Amino acid sequence: MKADEWRDIPGWEGKYQITIDGHVRSVVRLGRCGATGVRKRDGKELRPFTKADGGTPRVTLYKPSGKRTCLVRGLIALSFPEIEPSNKRTRTEVRSPSGLRMLWSTPASTTQQAYGGPNAFR
Repeated sequence: MKADEWRDIPGWEGKYQITIDGHVRSVVRLGRCGATGVRKRDGKELRPFTKADGGTPRVTLYKPSGKRTCLVRGLIALSFPEIEPSNKRTRTEVRSPSGLRMLWSTPASTTQQAYGGPNAFR
């Protein structure tokens, strides 16, 4: 897998693509304009944003049914399913080549963290 490999994002095939580094772009396509018009929509790279507290990078994706704000690391996980944590711990921090911080965890470890189980992260 190359660092500059663009893959379609599942659920937005033909509309948006992502790289392993977390770069998201829209794809050149035809879109609706008004009631009967059609126009060409140019593809461009989207700029991720974070909440005011400096949280995790997110992007907003659009389709006819509405918009959805998604975590960039979640889109990477959907588009590159062959990437897994390098060790078998329940929660692992992974850095992409561009330095994007991604946390991988299992539902069990998330529950343990929430309820203070024996393997809770502190």
